[in-house]
Amino acid sequence: MPATHSQPWEPHQPKPLFTAPKGWGSVKGWYFGIVIGVLGGLALLPFTRNILVAQWETSLTSGYSGLVAPMHLSASDAARLEWVANAEPSDVLVQMGFISASLDHPLSASNFSANTLSRLLGLIQKHPNRAGLYALLVRVALQQESSDVVAADLSMNPVPASRPNTLSPVAPQRAAILEAALKRGEQLEPNNAFWPAMRAWLYFSDHQESQGERALERVISTSQWDSHLYEQVLGEWRLYAQVFGDQGALQKLEPLTLLSFPHLQALRAMAFHVHDEAEQDIAVGHLSQAFRLHHALARLGEILRDTAPWAYEALLGTDLVLIASTGDKTPLQGEGMIDSLTTWEPYGRRYLALLRRSGEEAEARWLEHEVIKSLKLRQTLGLARSVAPYDGVPPGIPLKALLSDWMLGVLTLQQMMGLLGSFFILGAGSLLIKRFPRAPLLLFLALAILFIGLLYLFSLLPSMGWALGVLVCGVLLWLVGLSWLSGRLFDKEEPRTEPSWKTSALCIILAFGVTAALWGGLHVQIGQMHPLARVLSGLDSVGPHEDQAQMLLRWFLGLSFAFVVCMSGGTRSLLLRHRPLEGAFQVVRNLLWPALALMVIVYLALLQITIRQDARTAAAIQQAAINDREWVLTHTLSE
Repeated sequence: MPATHSQPWEPHQPKPLFTAPKGWGSVKGWYFGIVIGVLGGLALLPFTRNILVAQWETSLTSGYSGLVAPMHLSASDAARLEWVANAEPSDVLVQMGFISASLDHPLSASNFSANTLSRLLGLIQKHPNRAGLYALLVRVALQQESSDVVAADLSMNPVPASRPNTLSPVAPQRAAILEAALKRGEQLEPNNAFWPAMRAWLYFSDHQESQGERALERVISTSQWDSHLYEQVLGEWRLYAQVFGDQGALQKLEPLTLLSFPHLQALRAMAFHVHDEAEQDIAVGHLSQAFRLHHALARLGEILRDTAPWAYEALLGTDLVLIASTGDKTPLQGEGMIDSLTTWEPYGRRYLALLRRSGEEAEARWLEHEVIKSLKLRQTLGLARSVAPYDGVPPGIPLKALLSDWMLGVLTLQQMMGLLGSFFILGAGSLLIKRFPRAPLLLFLALAILFIGLLYLFSLLPSMGWALGVLVCGVLLWLVGLSWLSGRLFDKEEPRTEPSWKTSALCIILAFGVTAALWGGLHVQIGQMHPLARVLSGLDSVGPHEDQAQMLLRWFLGLSFAFVVCMSGGTRSLLLRHRPLEGAFQVVRNLLWPALALMVIVYLALLQITIRQDARTAAAIQQAAINDREWVLTHTLSE
């Protein structure tokens, strides 16, 4: 007979709530070491530390982090920019970057101070042979002139009429500064059409017609156009890198999207003025003078169209060619109104016929050829706008992929925070229910009141904090409600058992699977959650404010792992006749460090993908900034 062993009977003792899982001590050090080691290693490297900090800030708020700070400079940010500029007085690019940042910032019209202008004048005295400084001075003066005109219009009329094609006189002191800068720039770069063209604008604005005509005719002897905007962009890149740290491609993109072109409006107004003057000469029979003005204007447009490094400047060149080729009725009061030969012919036929009747057949053929080239370029640039990822971003830059990868890193950080938060919240709730038998009902009522209050506040004042509160409170309400119902439905509670390793593995696989499915299915929407994407898409004109549905979706995508684990653990406990709240806590407790270690590894992989994508995007932005026009044309035609 088999041997029998008698064992003394012992009453069942429930396990303490916070006991460690079996085998925990042997592996927890590994999991803890992976989490701390990876995050600590990322924090040691400056570039990865900057990305980690920026993603951490974005994971906690819908506002702008240091990554996109150049687009919305605060008073403290502006002070930091000025401090760095003062600390680097001999770095010309940093000084140019600070002045350009003052111009390009959305609030710069009112914040640009006389000290900044004095800084630029002092910089020119130290470097009198650097043509880019004179071009920046012209841009500063034009920006100030434009803001003064707008302020004057607003003081007389709250809704001023738009006068984009009208020349306005320049203030005498500013005109003297402009004339000196343009004259010196033309001496340094006699082959650059920028200088005589802007001098012609200045003279025509001051009603010095003869000097303006001579300056415009000097454009004919030039062969290139360079407004030196690339130097200013380089300066902003260097300045922002010193102030906010190297943030990679997104930091390089912002100066390009904020770049202003005040000289283009001035040149367009001058073109209409020259066109009107030429038509008056035709009316009184001064055909040769009118032909010279039309030719000089068309030649300026040709140079801009074919040699300008920026697509906006090239587009203005097509405008100037079309203005120079039309008769007394010019339809180009808005960009893009003439985009085909069919729409141009009714307006250009009269002037071409006049050229041919006057024996200027060669001029007529040349002008007609330039018109056809300009119309083709306008069509190509119009197509570029349709294929560009965002307004103001050249086509061919893989920005959407970078923003999506970047936001996946943000969501992974939120998953880690969600799992940690679940451990502490569920642990506190389970301890409360264990010590106070009537706690489930009271806790359920309190959570229901809190949930209704959070919903009301969230509807009135949408914020990421209220959105998080609504989701977390909703899940807790579900778990506590089931815990209270389980006490009413079951006569007695079955003894609690620790989840097996198979159950834990199944929960991890299920949670990761649901999260991966959500992220994969909503990949495009995830990229649009990036603050920079929202600004470039026109969703946020002033500040980075998402609506309620987007806030809830962002937190749900960032807490999906914790939600699935909690609901799986609660459902398992309910099937085993246990309290769902304590069962959910058991599962979260068992999975906490293994899941965190896996998430850290996933975050590291996503960060490597983001860094490689960032390098490709940064290289594309660099090439696009060197010659924006060629980049746009090349990548528009290839797509």
